[in-house]
Amino acid sequence: MSISEKTRKIIWIQAGGMCAICKEQVITPGTASDDPSVFGEEAHIVARSSGGPRAGGLAEELIDGHANLILLCSKDHKRVDDQPGYFSVERLRRIKADHEAWVRSVADADTDRMRLVPDPLHPQPKVLKLITRANPLWNMIKESVAFEYAMPDGLRDDDEDLTLGIQRNWAV
Repeated sequence: MSISEKTRKIIWIQAGGMCAICKEQVITPGTASDDPSVFGEEAHIVARSSGGPRAGGLAEELIDGHANLILLCSKDHKRVDDQPGYFSVERLRRIKADHEAWVRSVADADTDRMRLVPDPLHPQPKVLKLITRANPLWNMIKESVAFEYAMPDGLRDDDEDLTLGIQRNWAV
């Protein structure tokens, strides 16, 4: 038996496309000429083969089910398989459950908010710039000030005049 496409989708969605251990996204950005690189792997909690790490104790028909699979990056998958004494079945199930609960909580918290996605073509600096004088701060603020306003559609003339009057007072 092998992992079905439906099971793969379930694993990736429940994990939020992130490694359950390091929480890193398991895909790299694409380039102008190449697709993104995927380095996420569906790892078995109870091994598929009888000689694998954490083998045994699970019915054959459940081995490739989503309850027995955890999404890991290639580095953590190797580590999990090389250290079965530390990464026991119980520990991996707890890691998976905790990670999926964390993904759900993040998704629930963001339901009404706009989600920001980094643009690989315009990476953000990793170190914040220290501002020690007022001029650089003022220059940053000047660039972000808007000089236009938008009026809602369908306002009566007197409401529009009232709104414009209030906005004029704020600008002063």
